[in-house]
Amino acid sequence: MLRHESSPPRSAGGSVQVTSVPASLVPYSLSFSARVSSPRPVSKVESNCPLDPLEYLNTEQSQATVKLAAGHKFDRDVELLIYYKDAHQPTAVVEAGQTSAKSGTLMGDPVVMLSLYPEFPQAVMSSLASCGEFVFLLDRSGSMQRDRIKSARDTLLLLLKSLPMGCFFNIYSFGSSHEHVFPKSVEYSQETMEEALKKVGEMEANLGGTEILRPLKDKSLIYAQLTGQSPEAAEGSVTVKYSLAGHPSQNKLHFSLKPAEDSGLTVHRLAALTLIRSLEMEEMERRGQPGEGVKKKVVELSVQSGVSSTFTAFIAVNKGNGETIQGPLVRRNVPTSSKKRGSIEVLLERFAFGEHTQNIQENGG
Repeated sequence: MLRHESSPPRSAGGSVQVTSVPASLVPYSLSFSARVSSPRPVSKVESNCPLDPLEYLNTEQSQATVKLAAGHKFDRDVELLIYYKDAHQPTAVVEAGQTSAKSGTLMGDPVVMLSLYPEFPQAVMSSLASCGEFVFLLDRSGSMQRDRIKSARDTLLLLLKSLPMGCFFNIYSFGSSHEHVFPKSVEYSQETMEEALKKVGEMEANLGGTEILRPLKDKSLIYAQLTGQSPEAAEGSVTVKYSLAGHPSQNKLHFSLKPAEDSGLTVHRLAALTLIRSLEMEEMERRGQPGEGVKKKVVELSVQSGVSSTFTAFIAVNKGNGETIQGPLVRRNVPTSSKKRGSIEVLLERFAFGEHTQNIQENGG
């Protein structure tokens, strides 16, 4: 359930002491199952933890279920690497709206998600490989405060002074949002190095949470809300034109406008997340100026889509016996593994060894 929460209440109990016990004695177990759905066939799933065999749900192998094998020891993070066939090809997913939502709203109308990947001729890529490009990522989330951010800055400053002349470089820093030093990679020179050194020296751990996905994306996602009626045979098309080192390229994609029915509203929620983050950034740029209109839009969209925002929060509701719970809240301390606090981390949309991997992140333990 999602509810509007203007200012979360603070805990009266202060800091919470968590008991650690050997991993074999934790009073709980972990079962994890992920359903993977993609316009492209799923090639394989790898993990640093034992998995049950991958189960395909259709003949096209575009839907599959992967499960964590029984007996997880809570001694490591759980990572899933999901590989897709032809991952660099542009795709389109059309999804039907929520039947209970009002027509004309984001959740009520069908939406289409276009996923466009750059694809350059091998000859162009080979000509650029000789000079090299270096892209640095700096974590500026709240967890990097004090000595951590200083150490990261010092390391980055050393690396910047060691780059070869004539290469291209850029620096991205991330937290809840991300920033770049240059709009695009620039040629390494005395001037660009000094500009980068100055900006890196001013960086602090002040970007909130840790969301590394956005600065890693090298593809374009476009969401569009479809209004009105269209015949079942209707088609859409999109053409993307781009250039690299003066060499023009283009991709053209044709797709059916017939929505997929049983999709779980994944695309709608991704579109809602993108819009919510955009509105939140608009609110932040106001720097304290009144923005109740933006806040109202964010709250309404968050509640409709089930996507959390800076103005809303999730509340877990136990519906086990259907009885109203009376009395004060009771805190229950659950011991954690002394080896390592567990987490599930599925690396989202990154490239490894030329193959595309996609996944999700969920904290646990």
